[in-house]
Amino acid sequence: MSEEEKEILDLVRRYEDMVDNNIPAWFDSMEWVDIIDYYEDNEQDDRLEQATLRAYKKFPDDEDIVVRMANLYLNKEEYKRAENLIKDYIKEHPSEELRGLLAGVYVESGTHLKKAEQILKELLLEESELDPYYSYLLARIYIEKSKFAQAEKLLRNVVKIHYDDWALMMNYVKCVEDKQVANTVLRTIRSIVNKNPFEDKVWVALAFAYYESYHIDKALEAINYAIAIDSDEETRHALKANIVVALGKDEEYIKESLLAAEYATDKYTYYESIGKAYLNKKDYKNASIYYKKALEHEKFGLELPESNLGLVECYLMQNQITMANRQLDKAIAMQYPPSYYLGFAERISSLGFSYISEDILAELTNSDDILISMLATVSLAYIKAETDRLLEGIKLLEDTIKDYNDIDSLYYALLDLSCRDSKYIAYTRKALQYLIAQKGYNKNIRDNFPSLLKNGNYLKCLKELINE
Repeated sequence: MSEEEKEILDLVRRYEDMVDNNIPAWFDSMEWVDIIDYYEDNEQDDRLEQATLRAYKKFPDDEDIVVRMANLYLNKEEYKRAENLIKDYIKEHPSEELRGLLAGVYVESGTHLKKAEQILKELLLEESELDPYYSYLLARIYIEKSKFAQAEKLLRNVVKIHYDDWALMMNYVKCVEDKQVANTVLRTIRSIVNKNPFEDKVWVALAFAYYESYHIDKALEAINYAIAIDSDEETRHALKANIVVALGKDEEYIKESLLAAEYATDKYTYYESIGKAYLNKKDYKNASIYYKKALEHEKFGLELPESNLGLVECYLMQNQITMANRQLDKAIAMQYPPSYYLGFAERISSLGFSYISEDILAELTNSDDILISMLATVSLAYIKAETDRLLEGIKLLEDTIKDYNDIDSLYYALLDLSCRDSKYIAYTRKALQYLIAQKGYNKNIRDNFPSLLKNGNYLKCLKELINE
């Protein structure tokens, strides 16, 4: 341990004796800064906040302490307090660092970005040792505006020096969204990797860059290098899971998601995705296990509609009807947004459980959301038609059209269903009379209802209308 480190530890002990044991002590402003920085470096957040507040109370005009007080507000996302603190200080004490920090507050809060941009451009003209930080902030503004080429130019040299800064590197990776600069980003990160082959975080950044620019095989190679150097980390296993699923490797996706969950605080997100993966593989037993795990591990009051409704499907597909009905009642009681129930109803109908879907869709037809109501009406009409109740389906559409007579999807559904039986050609005629006048009618028929082009009832009715 160096002499300087011993001095800092002695300083911190004296401070903690003062706070914890009520032993009198006095510290000058530089000592307060050392105490604050010690707690920040050692991630002792409670002590950090306490020391910063005490220091600011003693030395409210000391720039170094004001900077740390502003950073405390910034880290707690108390952006307005940070802004007001900085503004009040720089009225009397011009400060390059605090002007830059004010721009940082604006960038983090997503407010006053024009002001932030102006401040940062001015600061970069002044050529300060903080230029890398200012370049990073300005680049984030450009990224927000999708000016990726300008952001990449600002960050290119900065990342070569500060490649261990994860936030900086990941913002640089975002620049691959611009195809014209993607190769430059990849080339720059590869050059960093070549010079620092054991920097696992740079390999992760390279994997992200390849993944976001759709070089999936190269992304897999890069993430494997990162994991080989250090596998004990959530992000890299989560990224590899996304990469392998893009390559169609479902089993490996599950394996990597489980590894990511080992290191995750919010494990439920991984368990839910694993449940969905097993559901897609029609492995309903394992899907049930992981959906249940997701619900057990969720600690934030979220309602996890995918897990709850996914469990209903699993029980149905295993012929556990009583369990399915109980789980469905529970899921409906959660009062999720109607779109979840609509998607679920349509899915289980396609799996042969239209009798369950019908009840859900009938309820959704009364939704205050017109789009959901119309989609549910159309789905319900098709279920009725496909369960030997064609006229009921047609009548449902016609009754709905009486209340909503300008919704194209209702008329297309009415046309499609009524053409299935010549007895209902009057409905075919009604639908056609409306649709022929609508923009894109021919294309919609070709793209979405191609079977009608060979349907005798449709062709007969269309010919009659054209000849009138």
